[in-house]
Amino acid sequence: MCKSVERLRFEGGLVGDNSSSNNLFIDSITDLRLPLNMWIKKTKKSLLVFNTPAFWDCHGWKLGEYLALGKAIISTPLSNDLPAPLVHGVHIHIIPDASKDSIKDAISYIIQHPEYRKTLEKNARLYWEKYGTPEKSLFLLGLHNDIQ
Repeated sequence: MCKSVERLRFEGGLVGDNSSSNNLFIDSITDLRLPLNMWIKKTKKSLLVFNTPAFWDCHGWKLGEYLALGKAIISTPLSNDLPAPLVHGVHIHIIPDASKDSIKDAISYIIQHPEYRKTLEKNARLYWEKYGTPEKSLFLLGLHNDIQ
C-alpha cells in the first residue's frame, strides 16, 4: 500500500521466515536486515511509521521504540492497556482497520497536514518521557524505592 502513495518512498517491510504464511505478505517481505544503528538512523528520518499488533494482539516492541524516537505513528486499534491511553490525534493516528483505504487515507492526511504530524511526534515523545523510560517503567511497577 505505501508503495502506491505518490511523493512517498517506502523502505522497509516484514522480515520473513521459512513459514508458508510468507505468501500472505509476499508484497511486503524484505530480505534487508539492518544493523540496529542503521535502523534507528533511518527510522529517525522517516516521515511516519506503522504499528500493528504482534502475536496474540500484544503491542509489538516497536511501539515503544517509535514513541521514544518521537515518530508520527499510524496504528491499528490498540487492544491492551497501557499506563495511560494513547489518544488518536494527540499521540498516535489510529486507523479502524488495516485495509488499503484506511492506510492510504492516513498516510495522505499526515503528509498533507505537517502541523498534525509535528503534534503527533511531539506528543509521542512526551508520552514516552512520562510513561515509557526505564525509570518511569520501574516507578509504575512500584519499584521506585529501589532506584538509586
